[in-house]
Amino acid sequence: MSQIFQSPIAAELRNFLQFKRSLGYSYGRAEYALHEFDRFLVGFAGRNPEWRLDRAAITWLSSKPARKPVSVSMDAAVLRQLFTYLRRMPHLDVVEPRWPSLPTESAFVPYHLTERDIVKLLGLCMVLDRPAFRSSLYRAWS
Repeated sequence: MSQIFQSPIAAELRNFLQFKRSLGYSYGRAEYALHEFDRFLVGFAGRNPEWRLDRAAITWLSSKPARKPVSVSMDAAVLRQLFTYLRRMPHLDVVEPRWPSLPTESAFVPYHLTERDIVKLLGLCMVLDRPAFRSSLYRAWS
């Protein structure tokens, strides 16, 4: 990602991401979460002159009520790692929030296609007509 962190803790976020990558983690999904948190912090700190990072973290986690609990749990895991990193910085006085208890497993149940289902899907691919290449593309892809 080429986005730049802009919140009051931009340097710490950048250093944290660099630290994780130096350990060999790709940290792609987590980087996306950190950028979301950074954008949230810009507004949160602007509206609350006496803002605190622990309160901002919990507020951000609860700011999207329509998200599945397992998704919130993944973002919370990234923030926990960030707070662990920040607590090790001697120049920062970081208070860790009381993390909510969140599920770590998804309730998703996969559906296994039968041979009959696959034949039916391939047949449906043959009748796709818009755009003209879609029928052959989907048939070749499957």
